[in-house]
Amino acid sequence: MMPPLRAHRKSRTGCLQCRKRRVKCDENGHPCGNCAFRHVECTYPSRSSPDLQPSQNAAQDRPSEGQPLALLDPSNKLLLELMHKFSTETYKSFFVDPADLHIWQSVIPRRALDHDFLLDGLLSVAALHTASSSDRQTARPYLDAAMDFQSRGLKPFQNAIQNISPENCDAVFVHSMITIVNGIVFPQIAARVTEVDSSTVLENIFTLFKLVQGTAEISKLTGPWLQKSSLIPKDFWGASSDSILDTEIEQALTRLRDLNRRENIEHPPRHGHIEFAISRLRQCFQRFFRFRDPASVVTWLAIVDGEFVDYLHKEEPLPILVMVHWGVLLAELDGEVWWASKSGKALVADALGILDRGEVDFGIASSWPREKVGL
Repeated sequence: MMPPLRAHRKSRTGCLQCRKRRVKCDENGHPCGNCAFRHVECTYPSRSSPDLQPSQNAAQDRPSEGQPLALLDPSNKLLLELMHKFSTETYKSFFVDPADLHIWQSVIPRRALDHDFLLDGLLSVAALHTASSSDRQTARPYLDAAMDFQSRGLKPFQNAIQNISPENCDAVFVHSMITIVNGIVFPQIAARVTEVDSSTVLENIFTLFKLVQGTAEISKLTGPWLQKSSLIPKDFWGASSDSILDTEIEQALTRLRDLNRRENIEHPPRHGHIEFAISRLRQCFQRFFRFRDPASVVTWLAIVDGEFVDYLHKEEPLPILVMVHWGVLLAELDGEVWWASKSGKALVADALGILDRGEVDFGIASSWPREKVGL
């Protein structure tokens, strides 16, 4: 039997959207974490709002103080269903090596019992996996459950990032990968189930950068800790450092480096942040084409510098072009894993749209990704 999950503490000051959906609001600004992930307007009631007044049927409509939400009640069969889904199917969505498959099937679920945010992550990605192969009517409850689990784990996850240690660094890194997968596939499923146009892939990638912010520094500072972890493949990056890339891809990445050198040679910090992003992207390409691991693709979002992410948010052309090349790598997963269908092509199209509106012509550096994904 699974151990009890955290009780849901009722809040009278959460946003209206979270209260309507009966999920815990982190009350962390406009938007809160839940609304940011779902890309919906986040509004808070005024003190005079009648919504603040308890209804006559409050005892019937809401859980009692300290009582878990019915959806998250440990006795609910949904929890067993989702853990079964993760340990029989979903775990294959990250690695393909037999040793790594064993870790994701057995070791990580066991470790999740020690880290609530990781347990919520496993449940959320399993719920999305179930929703992805269900018809609209059947998928909706799983979509809502995925959002609830992801939202509930967000604040503890961010707290763990702020209090990193040898005991939780690998769980944080694993949860980052799960959060990225959730963020990539959630808008696709939501658009199909709700028939409401979702945000663009590019907008959602920006949200993912925010959700996993801080993981990049963890990967630098806790490298020796992660090397000792049983959850992360040994020498995750070094294992592919000698792999030879396809000439076409090598030339594309060299063009990025040349552009960065030409534009930022007199700005060493800026040159360094973009160079690091390109270097890590090259390692992602190397590792993916050696092992064909989806994890080799998604980790790039979690390990680029915060300064590089700031450049992206400002829609600066060269960083956007670097991300376009990551979109080419993401497109390699189309048809390979359930959560990446057409996402890479959509990201390349969105990002190139920004570049096309600008004044900088990157020539072959931007035409190569366009041709590579078939635009």
